[in-house]
Amino acid sequence: MYELGAEFGITRQTVSLVLKRNGVQMRMQGPREDQRDEVTALRDRAWSYARLGERFKVDPWTVRNYLVSGATLA
Repeated sequence: MYELGAEFGITRQTVSLVLKRNGVQMRMQGPREDQRDEVTALRDRAWSYARLGERFKVDPWTVRNYLVSGATLA
């Protein structure tokens, strides 16, 4: 995204917005906000970050950061 931003003279956030708007599947997206309860419940049932990552199709570190920080990762 940095390269596209530099090439077109826009920020990487703008690149991301344009790509999403045009239906491009972005990698490393975390669980949606409406999945927070499910993610938390599964973690409470001793699911590993790796297993949660597989379930929600995200990197295990993304799941960890999502739960630890309380961030919204949609």
